[in-house]
Amino acid sequence: MMGTSTPEQVLGVRRGRVLTPSGFVEADIRIDEEGTIVAVDPGACEGLPEDLVLDADGREVRPGAIDVHVHVDEIQGRFVSREEYLDAASVARRGGVTTMAMFATARRGQSIREALVDRERDVLNFTWHPTHWTWHLTPRAWGPGTWKDLEELAGLGLTRVKIYTTYRRQGLQVSYDRLRKILPRLAGLGITALVHCEDPEVLARADGTVPPDARPFDHARLRPPEAETTAIQNVAALSLATGCAVHVVHVTLPESVDVLLHFREMGAPLTWETGMHYLCFPENVLRSEGSEVLLCTPPFRHERAVEGLRERVARGQVDLLASDHCPFELDDKLAGDGDPRRTPMGIPGVGATAPVAMELLERKWALLSPQGLQRMLSEAPARLLGLWPRKGGILPGSDADLVVWEERQTVACGAYWPEVMDPWSMIPIGRVPSHVLLCGQPVLWDGQPLQEDAGWPLWDNRFVLEQMENP
Repeated sequence: MMGTSTPEQVLGVRRGRVLTPSGFVEADIRIDEEGTIVAVDPGACEGLPEDLVLDADGREVRPGAIDVHVHVDEIQGRFVSREEYLDAASVARRGGVTTMAMFATARRGQSIREALVDRERDVLNFTWHPTHWTWHLTPRAWGPGTWKDLEELAGLGLTRVKIYTTYRRQGLQVSYDRLRKILPRLAGLGITALVHCEDPEVLARADGTVPPDARPFDHARLRPPEAETTAIQNVAALSLATGCAVHVVHVTLPESVDVLLHFREMGAPLTWETGMHYLCFPENVLRSEGSEVLLCTPPFRHERAVEGLRERVARGQVDLLASDHCPFELDDKLAGDGDPRRTPMGIPGVGATAPVAMELLERKWALLSPQGLQRMLSEAPARLLGLWPRKGGILPGSDADLVVWEERQTVACGAYWPEVMDPWSMIPIGRVPSHVLLCGQPVLWDGQPLQEDAGWPLWDNRFVLEQMENP
């Protein structure tokens, strides 16, 4: 980069190895003043002021990653997760994430519209935003008021609803019979259902086999593979019968992928995700001392399942990667004395998914090409959010959400807060972002985070702004 100061807006990226859907090309990227890519060609930066051009100097330039599964300010019983939006977003941009999709979950007695207003207001109250963001909606009730809210919010661009087949005590469980009635109405509104698939009857039976003084490894017995595969079978069949688009979150088993592929081949509008933690950590890690800090739901699986899931990723049979980011403070994770029934579930991941996936899936395991990984980290998430090709690629007409990656002698991936157990610090990586742009505006420069208000909501939030202006 020519010049001594960080520009407010970058209009060109020169001499990069640019990742396109067909692979890397040596090219310049020209960006207009609105932050939109106008050309990806050698020499595209000719004529631009030098102080507005970032010199990538042969480094990789990739689309910003999009994480569609990020929990912030999450309540689990008496526990609240460690982070608000700004905490998660600050970590995300250091891991090459430029867009996060979070959850607006209604509290008991709260409408989904009220929940969304509260969550969006929380984000907007921060004075700067280092990522773009959007929301998935999680209602607790399904009466006429909810459907009225969903119709309005779908018209504003929020077309995803989170549904759980379990968590009855938390007031979130939706039965298969009720799901059969809900899905056609969601389809009529153009809404995709994001479904957490665990069968409640299987879970109830499993709970009866585990003694009260459970240990971390018992989490794999409390939430066995059969719970996931049974629920996925039922939900996939309902997607096929109703025509409702369903996205299955955090798939952990190769058998689950096979079921989903079977129903998609029959015409069900299904997509699904997994997380890097299910590709990295077998359940045996939960036998080690202090492993309660690694507890998350669904649990880690046995080594054969991990290997089988990796194989399906290599075949292109898993649509996308998402972090299911949900960190709790270390003291909270230890409060249950190792009993999964009394421990808050979740681990961090929003800042680790892209660099760890690049290190393991591309390099060490050689399961994916760079463009194959780009589809899982950027393009497929953008499609799920209805944002492709505006987001998720480096193409003329796309937003200039760009990450320049630089080679490093092996460093630890850890990117989280001291009071949070970070499992990713155990995995060495060889590439880190040096520069991150949101629509051409820098939020990370020469490896240093900038406090710039660059991100904005990826939905029409005018009624929230009106309420903030006229409380």
